[in-house]
Amino acid sequence: MTEGDWLSLSEVGLGRADGTEDRLVLRSNWDQPATHIVYDASNRKQPFPGPTMEDRHWLWETAIVPWQQAQKQGIGVMVGEFGCHHKTPHDVALAWMEDCLANWQRADWGWALWNFRGSFGILDSQREDVQYEQFEGHQVDRKMLDLLRRY
Repeated sequence: MTEGDWLSLSEVGLGRADGTEDRLVLRSNWDQPATHIVYDASNRKQPFPGPTMEDRHWLWETAIVPWQQAQKQGIGVMVGEFGCHHKTPHDVALAWMEDCLANWQRADWGWALWNFRGSFGILDSQREDVQYEQFEGHQVDRKMLDLLRRY
């Protein structure tokens, strides 16, 4: 589909012979024309090469740079709450969190976790894909805790 806005896809997944799947999460923007998608099965790291990679640099340009204009005017900037819901795959959550934290450190911004205990936190998050450590009656997400402590 190259024209119109009557079809909206949220994800494309293509299975490989080895049982793995290449997935591309799509963003639905009604005010923008459809994007041409290319699939390169030989590229295991980036099987869907495209014009915009939403990576750490993209986050910097879209989420940091605009606020730096406010900083230049003497307005303080702090990330008041952030986190990644427990239904997000753990490896994806940690990668996104690391990109955000690295950018905020580079920008010299403070940050606060959405919650310490619960679905966004390091304690008792009920993530199904985490090996927890037990600590004083709580389940600790050690990988997330170690990541946060680095920043």
